[in-house]
Amino acid sequence: MSLLLAAVLLSGLFQGLILIMLLLKKEINLLPNRLLASLILLFVIHLGLVAIDVNNHFLLFPHLSKLSWVLPLLYGPLIICLTESIVEIEFRFTRRHLLLLIPFFAYLFILSPYFLMRTDEKLQYLTNVGQVEQDDMGWMNQLTLFIHIAFVSAAFYIFYRKSSHLPFYYSDPGRVRLNWLKHFLIGMLGTIILSGISFYARIYQIEFLGSIYPSNFILLVIMVYWMGYRLIQDPTVFTVSELRTGTSAALVEEGETTSGMKYQKSAVSAVELDKYAQALLNLMDTKKPYLNSNLTINDLCADLFIKRHLLSQVINTIFKKNFFEFVNEYRIKEFKQQVLKESNSHLSILGIALECGFNSKATFNSAFKKAEGVTPSEYIRTL
Repeated sequence: MSLLLAAVLLSGLFQGLILIMLLLKKEINLLPNRLLASLILLFVIHLGLVAIDVNNHFLLFPHLSKLSWVLPLLYGPLIICLTESIVEIEFRFTRRHLLLLIPFFAYLFILSPYFLMRTDEKLQYLTNVGQVEQDDMGWMNQLTLFIHIAFVSAAFYIFYRKSSHLPFYYSDPGRVRLNWLKHFLIGMLGTIILSGISFYARIYQIEFLGSIYPSNFILLVIMVYWMGYRLIQDPTVFTVSELRTGTSAALVEEGETTSGMKYQKSAVSAVELDKYAQALLNLMDTKKPYLNSNLTINDLCADLFIKRHLLSQVINTIFKKNFFEFVNEYRIKEFKQQVLKESNSHLSILGIALECGFNSKATFNSAFKKAEGVTPSEYIRTL
């Protein structure tokens, strides 16, 4: 069984290395892709250490022992930074991110006496199988499980809180392709919980569940293969359309809603806002930028020569909408006009929607039903 498990772990290791190379070759969204590559590299190293452990080869490589106690403490910081780099428009590293490394350095400090031992001392310790197993089930590895749960839960909170702001910046938030990140976080949390169950089952000698450990690391292999499959299936799946270049802007503040943002401190007068609003309406009517399915708020800012936070203020306070709703209102109006034209009779409903600026069936159906109260098909049947 240990040989089979080692083979599976090593296959995940090689798959991870391939995935790392594919990610590092990407020329866009370098930071998220590099963070993801770093996370997968950590997976690879961890899987290698587990493969050595299950074959009792730490006696051949004693200085690698107990590294698997410390390195996993980097999972949480990387997962949080990866999540933030994708869902935050203007993400940058700050000093607070260093606080995420406190558990890692604390474990490194506690285990430093062991890491500084001579080879013969480590070999003497490793030959005491009973002591090694007792230490493996000790308080440090138990605490690690709860640290993992805390980090991934924090990543979930960041994901749902920040991703809800994307409609303020994208005409189609679906193009950011966040589903893979949500599924990845769910997979990580499920892996941690199952690992914790098998870990404690082994401590309390629950035979069936306890026997799963350390085979639960196969779940990490599955995660690596799943990410590889998604990347091959859709090469853009790990990218986000960045708005970090260009206009400097104030991000959406916590508590702001689609019905109107809070701009109590704004120095812009109502007359100026009305002037910008009229310029925006003229732009939408004459140039029809909404026909571009990749339209972002930065694109409109460039055409209007105004800052992004100012345009957001106009859309939210004057039109009482977010950017997503504002642009898709024009696309729906365009669709209702185009669907009546005989020249478009050869196109499907989705085909016409794509011509009007939508880039997915799901986004079109959702936006249309929210605006009109019926599905596109129901609306056409009433014509």
